[in-house]
Amino acid sequence: MGGAKSQESDPYSRFRQLISPSTIRHCQLHHLTSLGRREESASPFGEVGCVVSVAAGATHGLAVLAGGKVYAWGSNRFGQLGDGAVGTKRKSVVLVPEPVYFPKTFSQVIIVRVSAGEAHSAAVTEDGALLTWGMGTEGQLGYEGRD
Repeated sequence: MGGAKSQESDPYSRFRQLISPSTIRHCQLHHLTSLGRREESASPFGEVGCVVSVAAGATHGLAVLAGGKVYAWGSNRFGQLGDGAVGTKRKSVVLVPEPVYFPKTFSQVIIVRVSAGEAHSAAVTEDGALLTWGMGTEGQLGYEGRD
């Protein structure tokens, strides 16, 4: 029995509906309730800008905003959120997205794409530079060193 899948047999139909281009209007988040109704809520990024790209790691997430800034949330056990803190000053978990800190050399860069691994993160600037942070015990940061 060929033909198109019905929404009931397609487990990803709600996900596709959620990420359709029409859901990215007015910098608001859209989500489906448990009853399948679409609701809008204000962006957790406030008036900073619209989200243009996201990446999900094992326990953390990253978002690139329209102006090229990056926000992160989730587990920060290995510094994968890029908050600039080290040792005991590092937050272990961040529930509300916070800006990623870039060293002074890169403080004015515009990020165009992000990627998140198990416990590390990467960003590509508009000039093509690759920035990495987080756990690097297996060389995933692209240079020698742990993090």
